[in-house]
Amino acid sequence: MRFSLLTAGLAFLGATAVLAIKFKLPGQPESVQDEKCISAWGEKDKPVKVKIRAAPEYNQRLNVRVYDSSAASNTYATRSNVVDETVIEFQTHDHAELFVCMRNILDPGYQPDGRARLITFSMDIGASAVDYKELAARDKLKPVEAELIKLERYLTQIDEDLAYMKWREQNLRNTNESTNDRVKFFNVLSLVVMAMSGLWQIYYLRRFFQQKKLI
Repeated sequence: MRFSLLTAGLAFLGATAVLAIKFKLPGQPESVQDEKCISAWGEKDKPVKVKIRAAPEYNQRLNVRVYDSSAASNTYATRSNVVDETVIEFQTHDHAELFVCMRNILDPGYQPDGRARLITFSMDIGASAVDYKELAARDKLKPVEAELIKLERYLTQIDEDLAYMKWREQNLRNTNESTNDRVKFFNVLSLVVMAMSGLWQIYYLRRFFQQKKLI
């Protein structure tokens, strides 16, 4: 029984990515393009929920941009002048690093004075991004049914994660084998070129000495 509970607990931990932090973000003039970015890996077609709570502060505006590192550089959301708690929900398009970038911009005429804005940030990826209470209320599910759906989604995500890891391992193995074959071919080609070069040098020197009647 203890082993089963431990296994289930580890499964829940591995099935989802949860990031929650608090930090202070200093105000900067709009001309300063510095951003504070927080990133996490997200797999394709996974739900993501980002929560940002900005402590009230006069003469400061918090702008948020959410995008990924894929070749398409997908932009999922942009928010201006975020106050109180803002929730951003979206579905990922690619296997890529997800970035949530924030800028705390001072109103025109104000200069940095050392004050910083308290930001509470959390990002849930995968099964943990689903609000199961809302799901139960919407579909009129019993608590046990909601828990079973939650467990099913976590286990499904574990299975998908394992399949993705297997696919990545196979791709890496194919890349390694291809690189190894190329290295072996290059080594053989180098040996052939060196052998031909040595034979040509012997032939050239022998002919040279014969023409000079040295041998």
